[in-house]
Amino acid sequence: MKNIVLLSLLNICFGSQVSCQGQIINKLDKEKMIQIKVNKEIISDKDYQNLITHKFLFSLDSSAAIVKINDRYKFVLENKKNVVFQDKGKEDDLDYRNYSYLGSLNNSLLYFSADGYETNELFIFNIKNGIQTELLSFPFLNQEGTYFFTYSNNSQVDYLENKVNIFSIDNSNKIKEVVSFNYEDLFPVEMFWISKNEIVVKFLIYRDEEETFKFEKWKLEM
Repeated sequence: MKNIVLLSLLNICFGSQVSCQGQIINKLDKEKMIQIKVNKEIISDKDYQNLITHKFLFSLDSSAAIVKINDRYKFVLENKKNVVFQDKGKEDDLDYRNYSYLGSLNNSLLYFSADGYETNELFIFNIKNGIQTELLSFPFLNQEGTYFFTYSNNSQVDYLENKVNIFSIDNSNKIKEVVSFNYEDLFPVEMFWISKNEIVVKFLIYRDEEETFKFEKWKLEM
Protein backbone atom coordinates (compact mmCIF):
# COMPACT_ATOMS: atom_id res chain seq x y z
CA MET A 1 0.00 0.00 0.00
CA LYS A 2 1.24 3.43 -0.83
CA ASN A 3 2.12 5.75 1.99
CA ILE A 4 1.05 9.36 2.03
CA VAL A 5 3.79 11.84 2.68
CA LEU A 6 3.66 15.59 2.82
CA LEU A 7 6.61 16.91 0.89
CA SER A 8 7.99 20.37 0.26
CA LEU A 9 9.31 20.90 -3.25
CA LEU A 10 10.76 24.16 -4.49
CA ASN A 11 11.18 24.68 -8.22
CA ILE A 12 12.11 27.86 -10.04
CA CYS A 13 10.86 28.26 -13.61
CA PHE A 14 11.97 30.91 -16.06
CA GLY A 15 10.28 32.66 -18.97
CA SER A 16 6.74 33.87 -19.49
CA GLN A 17 5.13 30.52 -18.65
CA VAL A 18 5.51 28.74 -15.34
CA SER A 19 4.79 25.05 -15.86
CA CYS A 20 4.26 22.29 -13.30
CA GLN A 21 4.97 18.95 -14.93
CA GLY A 22 5.17 16.38 -12.17
CA GLN A 23 6.25 18.83 -9.48
CA ILE A 24 4.75 21.58 -7.38
CA ILE A 25 6.08 25.06 -7.95
CA ASN A 26 6.33 26.90 -4.66
CA LYS A 27 6.53 30.61 -5.20
CA LEU A 28 6.67 31.28 -1.50
CA ASP A 29 6.55 34.50 0.46
CA LYS A 30 10.02 34.89 1.98
CA GLU A 31 8.96 37.27 4.76
CA LYS A 32 9.59 36.07 8.30
CA MET A 33 6.76 34.47 10.20
CA ILE A 34 4.70 37.01 12.12
CA GLN A 35 4.22 35.96 15.72
CA ILE A 36 0.91 36.49 17.46
CA LYS A 37 0.13 35.68 21.07
CA VAL A 38 -2.00 32.61 21.72
CA ASN A 39 -3.47 32.25 25.20
CA LYS A 40 -4.07 28.58 26.01
CA GLU A 41 -6.54 27.41 28.63
CA ILE A 42 -6.97 23.79 29.72
CA ILE A 43 -10.64 22.83 29.77
CA SER A 44 -12.59 19.79 30.93
CA ASP A 45 -14.20 17.11 28.81
CA LYS A 46 -17.58 18.57 29.80
CA ASP A 47 -16.53 22.04 28.65
CA TYR A 48 -15.29 20.55 25.41
CA GLN A 49 -18.61 18.84 24.75
CA ASN A 50 -20.45 22.10 25.42
CA LEU A 51 -18.18 24.04 23.07
CA ILE A 52 -18.80 21.59 20.24
CA THR A 53 -22.28 23.11 19.96
CA HIS A 54 -20.57 26.39 18.97
CA LYS A 55 -18.36 24.73 16.36
CA PHE A 56 -18.00 26.75 13.16
CA LEU A 57 -18.36 24.54 10.10
CA PHE A 58 -16.45 25.96 7.15
CA SER A 59 -17.22 24.65 3.68
CA LEU A 60 -15.14 25.32 0.59
CA ASP A 61 -16.81 27.15 -2.27
CA SER A 62 -17.05 24.79 -5.23
CA SER A 63 -18.98 27.11 -7.54
CA ALA A 64 -15.92 28.47 -9.37
CA ALA A 65 -15.55 27.15 -12.92
CA ILE A 66 -12.09 25.60 -12.51
CA VAL A 67 -11.80 22.97 -15.22
CA LYS A 68 -8.99 20.58 -16.07
CA ILE A 69 -8.43 20.45 -19.85
CA ASN A 70 -6.06 17.95 -21.45
CA ASP A 71 -4.93 16.78 -18.00
CA ARG A 72 -3.90 20.24 -16.86
CA TYR A 73 -5.06 23.38 -15.09
CA LYS A 74 -3.94 26.66 -16.63
CA PHE A 75 -4.10 30.10 -15.00
CA VAL A 76 -3.14 33.58 -16.21
CA LEU A 77 -1.75 35.76 -13.43
CA GLU A 78 -2.15 39.52 -13.10
CA ASN A 79 1.35 39.95 -14.57
CA LYS A 80 0.16 38.01 -17.66
CA LYS A 81 2.37 35.02 -16.93
CA ASN A 82 0.87 31.55 -17.08
CA VAL A 83 0.90 28.87 -14.40
CA VAL A 84 0.15 25.31 -15.49
CA PHE A 85 -0.46 22.31 -13.24
CA GLN A 86 0.15 19.39 -15.59
CA ASP A 87 -0.69 15.77 -14.81
CA LYS A 88 2.01 13.30 -15.70
CA GLY A 89 2.50 9.54 -15.96
CA LYS A 90 0.59 6.63 -14.51
CA GLU A 91 -0.09 5.91 -10.86
CA ASP A 92 2.76 3.40 -10.52
CA ASP A 93 5.32 5.62 -12.28
CA LEU A 94 7.95 7.32 -10.14
CA ASP A 95 7.22 10.64 -11.87
CA TYR A 96 3.44 10.27 -11.53
CA ARG A 97 1.54 13.48 -10.78
CA ASN A 98 -2.19 14.15 -10.63
CA TYR A 99 -3.61 17.54 -9.66
CA SER A 100 -7.12 18.03 -8.27
CA TYR A 101 -9.00 21.24 -7.60
CA LEU A 102 -10.79 20.81 -4.26
CA GLY A 103 -12.53 24.17 -3.84
CA SER A 104 -11.96 27.85 -3.05
CA LEU A 105 -11.45 29.81 0.14
CA ASN A 106 -12.49 32.96 -1.72
CA ASN A 107 -12.35 34.42 -5.24
CA SER A 108 -8.53 34.45 -5.27
CA LEU A 109 -7.42 31.49 -3.14
CA LEU A 110 -7.90 28.00 -4.56
CA TYR A 111 -7.30 24.73 -2.72
CA PHE A 112 -5.50 21.91 -4.59
CA SER A 113 -4.08 18.47 -4.00
CA ALA A 114 -1.17 16.99 -5.94
CA ASP A 115 -0.89 13.21 -5.81
CA GLY A 116 2.39 11.58 -6.72
CA TYR A 117 4.09 8.24 -6.35
CA GLU A 118 3.72 7.57 -2.60
CA THR A 119 3.11 11.28 -2.00
CA ASN A 120 0.21 13.61 -1.43
CA GLU A 121 0.59 17.37 -1.22
CA LEU A 122 -1.96 20.01 -0.32
CA PHE A 123 -1.61 23.68 -1.15
CA ILE A 124 -3.45 26.96 -1.62
CA PHE A 125 -2.86 28.73 -4.93
CA ASN A 126 -3.35 32.49 -5.33
CA ILE A 127 -4.64 33.01 -8.88
CA LYS A 128 -3.61 36.69 -8.83
CA ASN A 129 0.11 36.39 -8.09
CA GLY A 130 0.85 32.65 -8.36
CA ILE A 131 1.98 32.22 -4.75
CA GLN A 132 1.43 28.77 -3.28
CA THR A 133 1.11 27.97 0.42
CA GLU A 134 1.81 24.40 1.49
CA LEU A 135 -0.58 22.86 4.01
CA LEU A 136 -0.56 20.08 6.58
CA SER A 137 -4.26 19.41 6.11
CA PHE A 138 -7.55 20.94 5.03
CA PRO A 139 -7.49 24.72 5.71
CA PHE A 140 -9.99 25.43 8.49
CA LEU A 141 -11.05 29.04 7.91
CA ASN A 142 -12.56 31.20 10.65
CA GLN A 143 -15.91 32.99 10.41
CA GLU A 144 -14.48 36.20 8.96
CA GLY A 145 -12.12 34.55 6.49
CA THR A 146 -9.12 36.24 8.10
CA TYR A 147 -7.35 33.26 9.71
CA PHE A 148 -7.10 29.53 9.11
CA PHE A 149 -5.29 26.62 10.71
CA THR A 150 -3.97 23.26 9.54
CA TYR A 151 -2.73 20.37 11.64
CA SER A 152 -1.26 16.86 11.51
CA ASN A 153 -0.30 14.07 13.91
CA ASN A 154 1.76 10.91 13.83
CA SER A 155 -0.46 8.77 16.05
CA GLN A 156 -0.86 6.35 13.15
CA VAL A 157 1.71 7.54 10.61
CA ASP A 158 5.20 7.84 12.09
CA TYR A 159 6.68 10.20 9.53
CA LEU A 160 4.05 12.92 10.01
CA GLU A 161 4.57 15.66 12.57
CA ASN A 162 2.48 16.53 15.60
CA LYS A 163 2.02 20.07 14.46
CA VAL A 164 -0.40 23.00 14.23
CA ASN A 165 0.11 25.95 11.86
CA ILE A 166 -2.01 29.11 11.96
CA PHE A 167 -2.11 31.55 9.03
CA SER A 168 -3.54 35.01 8.44
CA ILE A 169 -5.17 36.32 5.26
CA ASP A 170 -5.04 40.09 4.71
CA ASN A 171 -7.30 42.29 2.59
CA SER A 172 -5.16 41.63 -0.49
CA ASN A 173 -5.37 37.84 0.08
CA LYS A 174 -1.75 37.63 1.15
CA ILE A 175 -1.23 34.58 3.37
CA LYS A 176 1.28 34.65 6.23
CA GLU A 177 2.08 32.00 8.80
CA VAL A 178 1.59 33.69 12.16
CA VAL A 179 2.35 30.89 14.60
CA SER A 180 3.36 27.22 14.61
CA PHE A 181 3.32 24.63 17.41
CA ASN A 182 5.22 21.33 17.45
CA TYR A 183 4.54 18.56 19.97
CA GLU A 184 6.28 15.36 21.00
CA ASP A 185 3.78 13.52 23.18
CA LEU A 186 0.57 15.34 22.27
CA PHE A 187 -1.33 14.36 19.14
CA PRO A 188 -3.77 17.02 17.86
CA VAL A 189 -6.74 14.97 16.63
CA GLU A 190 -9.52 17.55 16.40
CA MET A 191 -9.65 21.34 16.13
CA PHE A 192 -12.41 23.83 15.43
CA TRP A 193 -13.23 27.52 15.62
CA ILE A 194 -15.85 28.75 18.09
CA SER A 195 -15.39 32.45 17.28
CA LYS A 196 -13.30 34.56 14.93
CA ASN A 197 -10.29 34.27 17.26
CA GLU A 198 -10.96 31.23 19.47
CA ILE A 199 -9.99 27.64 18.69
CA VAL A 200 -10.75 24.46 20.61
CA VAL A 201 -8.18 21.66 20.43
CA LYS A 202 -8.46 17.99 21.37
CA PHE A 203 -5.18 16.14 21.99
CA LEU A 204 -4.64 12.41 22.19
CA ILE A 205 -2.15 11.23 24.83
CA TYR A 206 -0.70 7.74 25.30
CA ARG A 207 -0.01 6.89 28.94
CA ASP A 208 0.96 3.41 30.06
CA GLU A 209 -0.34 2.06 26.76
CA GLU A 210 -3.71 3.67 27.39
CA GLU A 211 -5.35 6.53 25.50
CA THR A 212 -6.36 9.69 27.31
CA PHE A 213 -7.36 13.10 26.04
CA LYS A 214 -6.47 16.68 26.82
CA PHE A 215 -8.63 19.64 25.84
CA GLU A 216 -7.59 23.26 25.36
CA LYS A 217 -9.22 26.50 24.33
CA TRP A 218 -6.98 28.92 22.48
CA LYS A 219 -7.55 32.64 22.12
CA LEU A 220 -5.60 34.53 19.46
CA GLU A 221 -4.64 38.08 20.36
CA MET A 222 -4.93 39.73 16.95
